[in-house]
Amino acid sequence: MHYYKLNIGDWGLETGHLKVDEEGIFLRLVNYFISNESPIPANTTQVFRKLRLTDVAELATAILEEFFVRNENGDWSHLPSVQLIREYQDKADTSRENGKKGGRPKAPEPLEIKQTQNNPVGYPDEPRHNPDITLTNNQELLTTNYQPITNNHKQTETSQRVFLEVVKIFPRRQGVTEDSIKIAWNEAASAGNSPEQMLAGAKRYAAFVKVSRTDEKYILSPGAFFSSDQKYLLEWGTNKLLPLGTDEQIEHAYRVELGADPSKSSCRSHREMRTLIEDRREKNKKEVRIH
Repeated sequence: MHYYKLNIGDWGLETGHLKVDEEGIFLRLVNYFISNESPIPANTTQVFRKLRLTDVAELATAILEEFFVRNENGDWSHLPSVQLIREYQDKADTSRENGKKGGRPKAPEPLEIKQTQNNPVGYPDEPRHNPDITLTNNQELLTTNYQPITNNHKQTETSQRVFLEVVKIFPRRQGVTEDSIKIAWNEAASAGNSPEQMLAGAKRYAAFVKVSRTDEKYILSPGAFFSSDQKYLLEWGTNKLLPLGTDEQIEHAYRVELGADPSKSSCRSHREMRTLIEDRREKNKKEVRIH
């Protein structure tokens, strides 16, 4: 796929907080994803080399983590672009089928209108019966966009109702819109994730962000929250502190409470990382008491 429409307003909302160089990196990654119509490999070395991002690999990785989601193989996908690719592929399939049949079907010939003694101008001379077509339970229904509804994409009434609740409570950082939440939600729902569990997780996370006074830049994007990592299943406890007994627990708390990647931390040891988490907790307690 070598062409796509860019909604300037949506792009500005999604990237408004980025610096010029960061937005350029993001655009290269999105263009690469769309042109290949496949996820960016987990091992990004070759991709970064092709996109001339090797010298800014750390920043490019941070952009991937913010705007892309990982599948079960660790490969990166940009959810808004997934929909563009699907629409493009659907149109391409339709064009191929029409080509096999000799091109687009011709428009029907205009109906010849006759005036008879008993029929006014504008009406056929003979009454026409219903067409010989019988609709069955297997008849494809069309949406307002004239795209077939399939079992993989059809939203149930329950899922739609739950989604509307999620939109109201999900923490927003700059660039997050209802559309971006919907794209991430649909992707997770079509993968078989429980709407009720996703809603419960969103409520826990919203409470956590409020009580911990999480900085806006550390608030998870909808794509990251509802991704295959299933961050919505985490406790996100506001009354129960995460344990810091093992290195794995420290890294988990660092990721959850500070919203940052432990592998990119400036801390030189897990002990320093633990101290940083404890300092943040103490600071949060003081801020809560003051407010």
